[in-house]
Amino acid sequence: MGSGLRFTKTTHGARKLIYQGYMFTRHKEVAEGERWRCDQRNQFKCSGAVVLDENDRVVRAEDHNHAADWGRCKARECVVQLKETAATSRASTSAIVQSGIARVSSETAVKLPKAASLRKAVRRVKRQPLPPEPKSFADLREIPDALKRSLKGK
Repeated sequence: MGSGLRFTKTTHGARKLIYQGYMFTRHKEVAEGERWRCDQRNQFKCSGAVVLDENDRVVRAEDHNHAADWGRCKARECVVQLKETAATSRASTSAIVQSGIARVSSETAVKLPKAASLRKAVRRVKRQPLPPEPKSFADLREIPDALKRSLKGK
């Protein structure tokens, strides 16, 4: 991957690119690879874009007409992390939200949605049923892939 290049998820679960303090959504396939457009193109009429090759390396980058916003990028990653935690945790909604926002910087905290909105998003994810808690070792035969990952995602 190119330097400073990360992926997160959109609110609907699609991939979202974070590069140099800007967020991008996938636009289309082009000759060099995949073209990603600035996700604030409507708000700022921004023509910023990035083209990635098949190895997720930046081939071409087009300039933005607004400043980079790392706080917004980190806030998006924090919300995604909260939802992933909620999907696999039996902790309370408040505990998940509080532990998630406790470790963010002040720049990120300003860009996060309100606490009530975060709790609502976590509750929506938690409504999806978890597998039953195992009663014995024999119950552990079929563990869903989503529950085989550690907190670091490995």
